[in-house]
Amino acid sequence: MLPDLCCNKNGVQKRRGNGEQVIVARFLGILTIMRSLRVHSNSLESSDEPLSLYRTKKLQYSGRGKMRAALKFVVALILLLFMLSSCRASDLVSQNSWKTYQNPRYKFEFPYPSSWESIPMPDNLDGRAFRDPNNPNLEIRGWALNQSPKTESSSSSSTVTDSPNFTTEQGVTGQLQVKVGVDTSMITLALKQEQVEYHWQGQSDSEQFADYYRFFNYVASRYRLPPPGKS
Repeated sequence: MLPDLCCNKNGVQKRRGNGEQVIVARFLGILTIMRSLRVHSNSLESSDEPLSLYRTKKLQYSGRGKMRAALKFVVALILLLFMLSSCRASDLVSQNSWKTYQNPRYKFEFPYPSSWESIPMPDNLDGRAFRDPNNPNLEIRGWALNQSPKTESSSSSSTVTDSPNFTTEQGVTGQLQVKVGVDTSMITLALKQEQVEYHWQGQSDSEQFADYYRFFNYVASRYRLPPPGKS
């Protein structure tokens, strides 16, 4: 089973315990920050300054103070909602037991939630797709194809080796791209080893894509290729 992960404010995954405890702890942290922001106004009211000077300052800053207080509340609410949504993908990771798909032809592999449905493999055995039975538009798939010398020059395989921007846990570099559509968005990974080009893809409804991006990235980073000469 994969480790229980969540995301901190910098988007970095970290270990966590019960998800509800983390959310409550973060919310209490926000409340603590909001309380600390009131120190200035509270210290002004409890100071030993003359009453007339205090009233002058209070009139001067009351309008701006109310506006700032409202703004702080809105910002805190937005932060809370962001943290709740950013952990949905991590919850998907932590709440599922996992299996590993191994391709019989090209020998690549990648993990998928054990509760997901498998889409029948094509006759050429080049890959397989898996989807969430409760959310059919949420899907991951992997496949590979053999690039002959004639087709290699005319294909998009050059972008995989010329401009890599992603490294898997196995240490293989490739090209990761995000394609945002009106209805469906996806993240694609392309890797190359010898004459074989390997692909992985995760997709969901566009309105849910931000929630599942870290989940997709997590699975893509665990896409594994066979040892050289074994494909």
